[in-house]
Parts: sequence; C-alpha cells; structure tokens
Amino acid sequence: MTIICLVAAAACAVIAIVVMAIVLRKMITKPIAEAAILADNMSSGNLSAPDSTFKFADDEIGRFVKQLEGTKHN
Repeated sequence: MTIICLVAAAACAVIAIVVMAIVLRKMITKPIAEAAILADNMSSGNLSAPDSTFKFADDEIGRFVKQLEGTKHN
C-alpha cells in the first residue's frame, strides 16, 4: 500500500511540474519573446512591421510592449 501511495504522489508531482511549466511558458516566456521580436524590428529600423497579435496581459510586460508599440507609431 505504501508503494502505491509513493507512486501516486510521484505521478501527481510530475503532473504538477508539467502544468507549471506550461503556465510559466504562457505567462512569461511567450510575452518576452514577442517583446524581443518587436524590439529587434525597431532596432533594425523596421518600423513598418505589424504589431504583435499576441494578447498581452495588463502587467509589466504587457504595458512595456504597449509603450514600445506606441513609440513605433510616433
């Protein structure tokens, strides 16, 4: 019985780690990658590149990207 409990706990831990990795990728990695693309376009002088279609949250990264896009359009 103890081995079954340990295996179940390990399986739950693996599932939790996978879910956390997916959430972190969606919340942190993808928005930063999109901001980097925008910054790269701007630094190379490509101000006619379309804005990102990514839906940024209203957090620090989202506000930063909105400011970058505003700068690009001025």
